[in-house]
Amino acid sequence: MTLEERRDETERWMNVIRDPARRAAMVNRYWGSFMKTHVKFRNRLKVREQELVALRSKVAELEAKIAVSASSKDQCLRAVE
Repeated sequence: MTLEERRDETERWMNVIRDPARRAAMVNRYWGSFMKTHVKFRNRLKVREQELVALRSKVAELEAKIAVSASSKDQCLRAVE
């Protein structure tokens, strides 16, 4: 970018900053875009958290089954002795 292009761009931005209506429009546009992205990721996070709870529950269930199975095996071995 040449010095002339940088000067022109800086002048355009300064004009936006100095004009309250243009500044407000820009803030609203970028804030709205940010919030849409934020909401989308928050919703994804909620879904993932629900999936995690379900998976933890399944793991606990499987661990309980393993414990019962191991206990049954131990009892059978004792009975054989």
